Amino acid sequence: KRDDYLISNLLSCSPPGNELRGAPYERAALDHCRCFLNAEVAKHPPSIILAMGEVPLRELTAGAYNQAAHRGYLLPSIYGIPVIGTIHPSRIARGDWHLFPVMKHDIAQAARFAARGIPEPMPTAYNLTPSSSEVEQFIAQLEADPSLLLSYDCETSEILGIPGPRDWRKKTMVQIQFAVAVGQAIVLGAEHFSHARRIMAMG
Repeated sequence: KRDDYLISNLLSCSPPGNELRGAPYERAALDHCRCFLNAEVAKHPPSIILAMGEVPLRELTAGAYNQAAHRGYLLPSIYGIPVIGTIHPSRIARGDWHLFPVMKHDIAQAARFAARGIPEPMPTAYNLTPSSSEVEQFIAQLEADPSLLLSYDCETSEILGIPGPRDWRKKTMVQIQFAVAVGQAIVLGAEHFSHARRIMAMG
């Protein structure tokens, strides 16, 4: 119900031209208004926070996470309350309609966690820097058992916090993550893209 959530802002008034990110007064404005947000969180402590945009996620996580690389994930906030980052609605209003399902997913994720609670962390085993022999062992595992369900996720430079072009056709892929079991993955960087091509060719 509408009474179950609170809409707030990092600023208690609109900045000049409704622009904040990158403005010369950004830091001063955020610091000046922090007391109002602190008071709201203290008065109405939420079970989860949805940070809409790069600046809110950065501020709520003390700069530990960025929206480009971490949106949609459950993250710790400065208030000790879980936060999920998503895109700012203004991007959709300015024409990025293809991002609407992304924002909708993140909102639903936050609502689900708020209603059902935060699940216990799942143990994971991610090999972030595999050796060539470890990659070869993974390929051998796939070849030995064609019934394995292989999933993959291609990442562009944004996962490293490096801004990329808006046109996806011009983005640079920096890694591919492969998995055949829940909570397990092998991450192949550019040095292993020849191995990644072999895996993708398996069909």
